[in-house]
Amino acid sequence: MAGSREFFGFFVLSQGAATDRDSLNERQPCSPATFAAAFMIEQHHSKRAGWMNQADRIREFVTDAYVRPALAGDLNEIEVRAGDVHRAMSLTNALPAICSALGGSKFEQHADVRIIDRTGPLNGANAYFRFRLTSERATITEQAKSPTSPNRRSKEKISRQSVPTASFTVTLVSCVKSKLPHKATAKELYTSAQFRGARRFAEVTGGRWYVLSALYGLVEPDAIINPYDRTLKMLPIEQRRAWAQETFDALMQAEPGLLNVIILAGQRYREFLVPKLLHHGLNVDVPMAHLRQGEQLAWLAGNYGAAR
Repeated sequence: MAGSREFFGFFVLSQGAATDRDSLNERQPCSPATFAAAFMIEQHHSKRAGWMNQADRIREFVTDAYVRPALAGDLNEIEVRAGDVHRAMSLTNALPAICSALGGSKFEQHADVRIIDRTGPLNGANAYFRFRLTSERATITEQAKSPTSPNRRSKEKISRQSVPTASFTVTLVSCVKSKLPHKATAKELYTSAQFRGARRFAEVTGGRWYVLSALYGLVEPDAIINPYDRTLKMLPIEQRRAWAQETFDALMQAEPGLLNVIILAGQRYREFLVPKLLHHGLNVDVPMAHLRQGEQLAWLAGNYGAAR
């Protein structure tokens, strides 16, 4: 979620202590840790903030660090991991407080969001909260202007039916847990029905396609790789951000004439990659964005017989 469209949060730059959030307008991209430090300093000095309890500080931090950047980047959903918030805010034994603060209706009202999914342990670091932004600024279609063409607009279409068919289209297929026990080409290494269906879809729709590997990044289908046990879900946010940057750079180098990108991958693979693609002026389509696993298999089967 981004800044130009790629930041986690904003670090307020000022010569002295901040006393009024509305008077601060000089902002720069920063890391979660830097943002957390600036957030705490601002809250400490802000006359308007008063004495906030821990739950309110958590809600305010997530609103500032996740929701507002997402709105600025025209994203319509965010996903928050409790452990990332705990580490960024330098809290101690506060995971239950974080999960309680994010899981209640008070945060939905405070941040103008609606919770659409919660996974993982009840009060653990790997508790994930997915929210849909309900502000009028958040739309179903993610849009960005190309830096080289002010009139050109890019979209991440949340579509279940259509995908781009124009030239210069690449399909990105995420890796899966099920793999062969020995090295093989990337297109053969992953063995799940989900991957086989996505691979078939990519092959029959034409154009080039790549595997999004949590370990190797962007991988050509015929590249020979070893099996591995790694997913983006187990990585902290900074490593996921670095993975997205490396994958984006590799894609731009491999496909200099790229116009359209179809992504058959989950939220963790898209969260930082999609904003980079949009900011570069590309059309991005995520046809299975809000489908559950069974629905995804059905969608693949219904499109060119991909899930056979």
